[in-house]
Amino acid sequence: MLEWLAENDKAAFAAVCQKSLPREVQLTVEQRLPGNLSTEQWALFMPLLALLEQVKATGEPEEVAERVQRALRAEFSKPLVQLEVLPNLPTCPVPLPEPR
Repeated sequence: MLEWLAENDKAAFAAVCQKSLPREVQLTVEQRLPGNLSTEQWALFMPLLALLEQVKATGEPEEVAERVQRALRAEFSKPLVQLEVLPNLPTCPVPLPEPR
């Protein structure tokens, strides 16, 4: 009977198997994405992986990851604010130490 269920009605077979297990043996199986990413984060990440394959990025995985990180930092880093030099500052009244 169980063999027939396993072949013809997998849901019923799974239910019979679950009911036959003692409570302390039962466990919950859940699927998780790598890095505990949300499905939205994973959906954003997958095109990046596809792009790496498409452009045939060469090198060790660590090297490729480092190059991608540098490119992202270069693209999204904020430029440094250029400060104006204050004109005509008086000289420091404290003498600087002599170099050794």
